[in-house]
Amino acid sequence: MINKRILDLAVESNLVPSLYFLEWDTSSEIQFRIVTQVMKLKKNHTFLDIGCGGLRLGHLLIPILNDNKYFGIDTFLPYLNFGKKLLKKDKIFKKYKLYHSEKLDFDYFKIKFDFAFAHSVLGHLSKGQVIKLFNNLKKNMKKNGYFYATINFGWWSQQNIGFLYEGITPMNHPVFKDINVYKKISEELNLTFEEVDFKHPSQKLVRFKF
Repeated sequence: MINKRILDLAVESNLVPSLYFLEWDTSSEIQFRIVTQVMKLKKNHTFLDIGCGGLRLGHLLIPILNDNKYFGIDTFLPYLNFGKKLLKKDKIFKKYKLYHSEKLDFDYFKIKFDFAFAHSVLGHLSKGQVIKLFNNLKKNMKKNGYFYATINFGWWSQQNIGFLYEGITPMNHPVFKDINVYKKISEELNLTFEEVDFKHPSQKLVRFKF
């Protein structure tokens, strides 16, 4: 069901009411179930939302976390601004931190994370970017911290086809990823990798233990 309130806010924010907003409630609900039912996130955990966008997850999660426990990073500044506007509109005044960056530089937050999460993100990254993401997470996760991600497994395209997201930000069209790539990364970084039993409509949920 379309969330008219979200679409109206998108238009007010000079954003195209695209599929991102049309699927708002569905995506929010899936992500929130993963975080609360699978991760079993507690209010005192530090949480990194990679590709947080307009806070489809964040607007549900920030209210139940303690202050300064939610950290979001995204490459698309208009979505971050939308998320801030949504929180203000919903009178959510918990403290949180957002960061606009294309560098996957999680050390910007100067904190170690209990959990990190990337929903529908890794498929948009090149192989080099995926390796960089894991190396940077390795430096910024707590010992025994977990990184959860949704992934489409299959062939690994050697060349991601680029486009301008919303005509502004360079991005790669999603491609299927070879599970062996993630197994190799896990072995090289001494991580535990496993698939998680979760019914996702289009992807598989996996986790990495640091």
